[in-house]
Amino acid sequence: MLYPNPASEKLTVNSPDWDSVVGIEISDVAGKLVFHKTGNKMDNQLILNHLSAGIYFLKTENKNSIVTTYKFVVK
Repeated sequence: MLYPNPASEKLTVNSPDWDSVVGIEISDVAGKLVFHKTGNKMDNQLILNHLSAGIYFLKTENKNSIVTTYKFVVK
């Protein structure tokens, strides 16, 4: 779950398996990758001040290569 949605400055990811996430990507509605981060112990709050208003997709990948995609709006 993502909140707030729509967001303006930051987005919080509330997921029970967030501790196992090893990579995140944010893409715009056209599929252009606008943010990418890998590593252990990801921060569950994402700063959005570099994103223009629009629709985006957050893709997470965990240690077991399970990918989850969330849709969110930046206002």
